This record gives sequence, structure tokens and C-alpha cells, in this order.
Amino acid sequence: MRNYDDFIDGLRQDVQIPDEVWSQYTETLEHIEQMSDQRKEVYHMRRNEKNKSRRMIKAAAVAGALVTATGIFSFANPVAAAKLPLIGHIFEHVAEDATFSGDYQNKTALPDARQKDAASAATGTTAAQNDSTQDAAQPSADAQAAPGGIFRAAANGITVTASEIYSDGYSVYLTAEITSDAGGFTDIPDHYTRRFEEKTSQSIHAMGTWHAGNAADTALSNSVFEGKAVDDHTFIGMLKLDAETLLTGDGRLCLELSELSYDSDIGPDREDITPANCITGTWKLDIPYSVDDRQCKELPVDKAAGGYRIEKVFVSPYQVIVFCDAPYTTLSPETYTREDFEAQWGKKNDEIAAAGDTPVTYEDMLDKKFYDYFETAIFNQDGQALSMQYGDDKKCIFAVQDLDLQTLHIYLADESNELGLIKAANEQEAKKLSILDAQITL
Repeated sequence: MRNYDDFIDGLRQDVQIPDEVWSQYTETLEHIEQMSDQRKEVYHMRRNEKNKSRRMIKAAAVAGALVTATGIFSFANPVAAAKLPLIGHIFEHVAEDATFSGDYQNKTALPDARQKDAASAATGTTAAQNDSTQDAAQPSADAQAAPGGIFRAAANGITVTASEIYSDGYSVYLTAEITSDAGGFTDIPDHYTRRFEEKTSQSIHAMGTWHAGNAADTALSNSVFEGKAVDDHTFIGMLKLDAETLLTGDGRLCLELSELSYDSDIGPDREDITPANCITGTWKLDIPYSVDDRQCKELPVDKAAGGYRIEKVFVSPYQVIVFCDAPYTTLSPETYTREDFEAQWGKKNDEIAAAGDTPVTYEDMLDKKFYDYFETAIFNQDGQALSMQYGDDKKCIFAVQDLDLQTLHIYLADESNELGLIKAANEQEAKKLSILDAQITL
């Protein structure tokens, strides 16, 4: 403890720390020294509980003497917290703990729309669109400020300010600062972002539509800004958007948010799964991007067995996508009549049409392919498993999470061992359960 005291004393000579904050710090140290070993053990047990609240984490940080110099005055002193670089640097703050983690340095930083708005307010003008005339984000030497776009949108007490953008071709990664007049961000519960639960993030869920390049609008699906609360009114996070087809070259991300929601670990437990806070509105962003074609690549595989096939893999610094094919069946007029269709889709189509969308047709259902179940697993050259996050009938998406990838060992299993491959304890077990495997050298 003595070395830590020396560090703080020296730091206080260089940085002005308010007396009340210094008093809280010294009282905390005195309290820690009086804690019994039994209480310390209880603290560590509680800290590892999966459903711990955000407030418990804060208390644990104090009780466990994990308060750092940054923690002392960046959160206790609003003036110091306001000086932390956010816009243009959010990847640095959230990427390590995000599900699709990694080194996001030197990604395209966007102009700071907040400073442009402040300048407009000072001159009595209004900026409806933020262009690149002021590169307030000050990106690194390898990043270039983006051309003109709409980087900031506000509605119903919520402001979304885009910070950085990156695309590997199959996904667009966007960071943003979200501010709320009402607050409540520090009460957002944590969720685990790793298979073995050593990393956590907070999330704000997003609904709306988006498209990149010349693609049609797509509804956001299970989309979240994954990050952390800077204070009760400020949240920073990263949103990952997956494209149906490979993006190339330069393009524009058009994102229209219609709802932002987040849960709270404060208040009584609720049986329903709806979030505690839900704000509707319209937040439109229009952001240019450039696809990274230097660090990302598609590799052919083309191995098949039993009607299943591993077609290719896509590898970026943050994800690996395995493209597969599987046996499928279709409906026929004999087994699925128009009466069956009306019974299944009649009322649903009325609701779809009332919402302004295109109803499902009988012909759509006859053309639909129902693929057989399959699952995949990937291990690197050291036998380390990549964490699968989600997928569909044709592909499975894995998070790299800083693993060294030189060789990929890919395994595919059918429904005869449902969830067996996903739960495999090691590569040897995965290989025994698979009906198809492939090895790719990167």
C-alpha cells in the first residue's frame, strides 16, 4: 500500500485533486485496512456473481482498493471527466471489452459534431449538416477525416454523435457517444462478452433501418451499442452491422434509428423481458466509409460430405465467417395448400400491410428453402477455440477476440449431435463429433 500512496502523493502534486475527493480516498484506504480476511473473501465471491449490478461493481472497486488515479478524479470530478477525449477515440475506450474485440487503432475518426454545434451556437447559426471543414476529432496519422456527412442527431432528450467508423467488407463497425437529458446510464447492467466470462460490457439496444453502399434498407436485428457509461448522462459504445453481401470500395452508411432502449439494475425484479427504458424518435446518420481490403480476405474451401459443404471463409482482424451449404426441403402445393397459408399468414399479413411493409405471398412460402440443422466450430493452430456468436442458414460468425490466427481448423456437425460441437471441450472432441472438417492456412 505504501507504493500506491507514494504514487498518489506524486500525482496530486501535478494534478489538482479536490479536497473532498482526497478525503474520500483516504477514508477508503482506512476502511480497507480494517476489513477482515473473511469480508475480503466474501467481497471477491460476490464480485464474481454473474448477475451483479452496476452499483455492486462500483462498490467492489472501492472495497477492493482498485480505485486508480483516473477513477478518483475522472468520475468524481465532472470537470476532469469532461476533458477525457471521447469523440474520435471511442474505439480505444470500448474495443477491449466488446464482443468483437481487438485493436481498432487508426480507424477513420469523424469530425466532432458537438464542437461544430457549439461554434454555430456562438455565432447564432444552426448547423443541420456536419461536414469535414473542421477535423475536431484529430485522428491519428494513419487515419483520415471523413468527407461530409451527418454525424449527429438529437430527438426526445437523446443525442447520438458518431465517433469513428470501420468496415471489413461484411460488417460496418460504428462507434458513437449517446447522451441523455434524463440520465440513468450508470444503472445499465453488465453482460459478459467472453466464453469464460472475464470481460463485461453495458449495452443500449437499437431499432431502425440501415443500408451501406447501394444495398436496400435492412431492419436492425439484435443490434446493440456495446460499451460503457462514462457518467449517468453519457454512454459510449460500438455498433456492429452485418451486410448480406460483400461491400467493396468507398460507400456511405445510412443509419436511421427509431428506438433506443436500455435496462436498469435498479428497482424491483420484473417478470417480463422488456427494457426498463425505451425512447422512440428519429435519429438519422449519414456516414462515409472505406472498406479495408488490406487486412481482410476471403479464402475458398469447397469441402463436402453427406450433403453438407464448407464453401469459403472470410477472415478479418475481428471476425471469421464460415460460409456453408446444407441439405434443404421446400413446401409443395400438395403438402401446403393456400388454405394452410391463409391460416398461418392471413392475420400476420394484415398487420404487415398496416405497417406499410410488403406481405408474404403463397409463392414466397413455396420458394422458401428449409435447411437442415448444422453447427460449426473453429480452432486455431494452438488448439484455441474461437467463440461463435450467431449465424443463419448459410453462415456462422465467430469473434476473433485477439487470438493469433495462422491456421484455422474448421469442423461441421449435423443434428445427430445437436449442440455437441458447440459444447466440445477441446479440438479432439470436436473432430470426433464432426462429419466434415477443413484446414486453412492464412
